[in-house]
Amino acid sequence: MKLILSIIFTIFVSSAVGEIIKHVECRDVVNKCQIHAVRINPCPQAADDIANPCHIKRGRSATVEFDYTADFDATNAKGEIFWVSPEGDLPFQGMDQNACNYTQCPINRERRTYTQRFDTMRKYPARIFDLRWKLSNADNADEFCCFNIKIKLTK
Repeated sequence: MKLILSIIFTIFVSSAVGEIIKHVECRDVVNKCQIHAVRINPCPQAADDIANPCHIKRGRSATVEFDYTADFDATNAKGEIFWVSPEGDLPFQGMDQNACNYTQCPINRERRTYTQRFDTMRKYPARIFDLRWKLSNADNADEFCCFNIKIKLTK
């Protein structure tokens, strides 16, 4: 019960301060999910135009939150961030992949919110990155939610 109240509080607080940003569904895969909205905190650039990439200082953290409705059921879930590059998707280093720490599990066909903080490393170059976020059934890799966003790492 304490965990559920903590998750609800985190979602409420994050929703109040995160900016809605533009996201694009992954087009090269079969997405089994509807993404309703994506928010990033901090992202003051999105207040002017949701298509602006969020500026995040290297070595700092940001919180990504999204509302989704899965078209699958999952007892265990996995969350991943990838940098989309010409060489292929590169996994984001240091991310906790146990999605049940960031959304209510088991996942079912109800609208839910996923909230996770991620850290950027100072060694990453300052530039715009295309990121792919994936929430999947840990027991069936063919069942997942997927969307792309842009961020700008700054010095």
